[in-house]
Amino acid sequence: MKETTGELNLTLIAVIAIAILVAFFYFAIWPSLDDNFKANSNCSRAVCENPCREGENSCPEMQELVKCKIKDSDVEVYCPWKG
Repeated sequence: MKETTGELNLTLIAVIAIAILVAFFYFAIWPSLDDNFKANSNCSRAVCENPCREGENSCPEMQELVKCKIKDSDVEVYCPWKG
């Protein structure tokens, strides 16, 4: 009987630990992954204005953000300039 109780306690501890890990992933890690996925998806569908000015050497670096519009929508997003 004592062996069964010990195994039950260990199983309960394992289930609680797994539940804590799942809750941590769902509430702490998943929102940032989801936001990053949505931003990348929006930027891949967006049409960006050319920020380079004629006659000037003022093109942004590859990591700078430029104003873009999503195709077939009026939504404006800021995406990294891809040149």
